[in-house]
Amino acid sequence: MTDLVYRYLADSDKSAIIEAHIKNLEHTIYSLEVTKIEILSEDTPNLSQVSSIDSQILSTTNKIQALLNELSILETE
Repeated sequence: MTDLVYRYLADSDKSAIIEAHIKNLEHTIYSLEVTKIEILSEDTPNLSQVSSIDSQILSTTNKIQALLNELSILETE
């Protein structure tokens, strides 16, 4: 990210924002996992829904990893 735009944000501010996003994404994953439990508890679970949820979890996990990478960059500056 360009530092010229963020003159008033300290690295600690940026880290806090990234951590808040990560926490939100973790909430999303947990919610998806609960939904998956609900689907799998049905007599005939819809496996396409389970597959979709698994894809969403993977996508969200990838977002978290990207944010963790950004966070580590901030911490090394």
